[in-house]
Amino acid sequence: MFLSKSASFIKKNGFTLVEVLASIVLLSILILSVFAIFTNTTNSTKMAENIVDATYVGQTSMEELYGISLTTTFENRNMALQSMGYQTISQYSYDKIDPKSNFYIELTLEQHVQYNNLSFVTLKVFKHKNGQLQAQMENVLIWQGVSS
Repeated sequence: MFLSKSASFIKKNGFTLVEVLASIVLLSILILSVFAIFTNTTNSTKMAENIVDATYVGQTSMEELYGISLTTTFENRNMALQSMGYQTISQYSYDKIDPKSNFYIELTLEQHVQYNNLSFVTLKVFKHKNGQLQAQMENVLIWQGVSS
């Protein structure tokens, strides 16, 4: 009789402590993996958002630059660029901080050797000065203003 009671006690259905701990460890690993995926997705989304914003700022600046090239000569560009908020870094380099987005913009204009009214434009957009490059655009402008 004593043997049958202990045999029925051993046959009871249920989980052992080791099985419960193993399942908790497995669930924890799965949950942490899902959180890691969410974290990576959030970071990727933020980086993509910064690049899109910087591209928009760069495109807007490039369009403003095109607008002044229609009425200004290459020789008179400094005054027109200053009216857009650019500061002169060197003879052909300018920079500014976009007032709406606070992106830092570097602008380089290189005059064509043969055609004085033609220039190569490189516009770089950074999250902040000395920060990582977010967007870069290149173009060729024809300065159509009348020389005085």
